[in-house]
Amino acid sequence: MCGKISVVERGLPPAWAGKKLAGLNEPGRFWLTAVTRLGNARIVDTGIVGQEGDMVMFACATDALDALTERLASGKDH
Repeated sequence: MCGKISVVERGLPPAWAGKKLAGLNEPGRFWLTAVTRLGNARIVDTGIVGQEGDMVMFACATDALDALTERLASGKDH
């Protein structure tokens, strides 16, 4: 499989605060790689829970950018 990917940074919507951010991942389309919280960046693990003010970074297939935006906006995991 080959394709184009983008590294995408977004503010975490309030609907994700208090939820495990692993629910944002969709293998082959987008994957959460890092979170910046209070100015400190960290590589994520499967147990990280979102907090208001988090900035999230994803590796995202270019053709899945709209799907990532929808997942973030919905506040629901897949």
